[in-house]
Amino acid sequence: MKNIQILTGPVHSGKTTKLMQWASTQNNIDGIFQPVIDGKRFIYHISSRMLKILETTETQLEEELIIIGKYKFRKSVFAWVQNILLDCLDKKLDWLRLFNIVLYDKNKQALLLLKDKVINKE
Repeated sequence: MKNIQILTGPVHSGKTTKLMQWASTQNNIDGIFQPVIDGKRFIYHISSRMLKILETTETQLEEELIIIGKYKFRKSVFAWVQNILLDCLDKKLDWLRLFNIVLYDKNKQALLLLKDKVINKE
């Protein structure tokens, strides 16, 4: 991957929708999107077309969640995302689509392995 491109715009202005439409016309692309559907954050994996809910209001054990302010996110979905992105780094992709925003737990553990792999990738 040679370039980093950043799309900016106001909150809820259609950035993710536009990127998902664009990605559907591309070849050799993988990664994730973080759409908001009915007010909840989801993770969408491009190549498998799998959608998982990230944000939860369910009562779960605190060790199963990443809590940021009023939001509760499932650690298992973050782990799934991390595995997807690490797998993507080993592919020869034209495009790798990452988060709209980066979320991590207070110890920054959710993406440390991924960050190290990206920085050290030749």
